[in-house]
Amino acid sequence: MRRVARTLMRVTGTINPNAVTITGCLLSGVSGWLAYRELFLAAGLVFLLGSLLDSMDGAIAKVTGRVSAFGGFLDSTLDRVSEGLLLMGLGLMFADRDATLPLAACFVALASSYLTSYTRAKAEALGVACKGGLASRVERVVLLSIGLLLATWWFMALEVIMYVLAATAALTVLQRVLHVHRALPDGRKPRRDP
Repeated sequence: MRRVARTLMRVTGTINPNAVTITGCLLSGVSGWLAYRELFLAAGLVFLLGSLLDSMDGAIAKVTGRVSAFGGFLDSTLDRVSEGLLLMGLGLMFADRDATLPLAACFVALASSYLTSYTRAKAEALGVACKGGLASRVERVVLLSIGLLLATWWFMALEVIMYVLAATAALTVLQRVLHVHRALPDGRKPRRDP
């Protein structure tokens, strides 16, 4: 990503990493609208482009020397918004089709994706490193992209992916809760060495 960022810098001169983050989020919103309109191929391609931009903002920040605490905070926040916008579009589309089970899976996937991030942040605030699991952000983005692209030819693929996404995201939350429980067996924060 840093090589790509350096190439972009040579071509464009300067790029604001926060602008890249915001653009990626806006593209996810467009993807959600396209998914709601059942334009799945376009939704999948736009979501992939937005996700690519999201993966580059950190590299751009490092290459340009614009790494900042606020930039990291904005990136993490808009990651949640991006995923929420796409899942909202999919949920509205399932609601229009009276597809109750996939709509419920959208709700579970949305709540679990937010909880995945929350459990990590809360664990780290307690002094416990908490990454990984079945469906971190990268895996969720890949699943959603595959579902959108396959739905162009086979709509049921999107429903199946939604069930898989809901199940794996919920299991990721459970994995992280259990990890923190093991790391804090007596319920206290771990002691830090002076």
